[in-house]
Amino acid sequence: DPADARAAIERSIDRLRRVRAFHLVVVARVDDGRGVRATWIGWDGRELRAEQAPPPCLFVSALLDPSGAERERGRSWDRFLKRRDAATLDALGAWLANHDPTPGMLSTCVHRPDARTVSRTLARVPPSGAIEVRYLDGPPCEAASVEHRYELQRR
Repeated sequence: DPADARAAIERSIDRLRRVRAFHLVVVARVDDGRGVRATWIGWDGRELRAEQAPPPCLFVSALLDPSGAERERGRSWDRFLKRRDAATLDALGAWLANHDPTPGMLSTCVHRPDARTVSRTLARVPPSGAIEVRYLDGPPCEAASVEHRYELQRR
């Protein structure tokens, strides 16, 4: 539950001051006709923020040019969503490996001298049955990166 996740993080706010910035996305089932809602929780080292969005949604993280990265990745995301295969994990995984407009800090798969994309996680949450999680250990654009697949059973 996104509210529970945020509350747990807020209870640890004093310890968080020693933690580097992070982003957490919580996906939960809701009864609003869409089925799921995604909540992005971000910690920048000083402040905790949260945003909600109905899927398919894109949450962008960038240190040097957040508005530029959001603009460029958003354009690429909009083009991706128009594809017929956009609903598949394979297509999404390939999109996360893209270098549009060019390899660098604005592309989805980031390449900078001081920072880069180091992994990717995909999750499929069907209305019933097991949740599928795919974790790629390494940059999404590199063939040598190893993908691990898990099925999480619901309680």
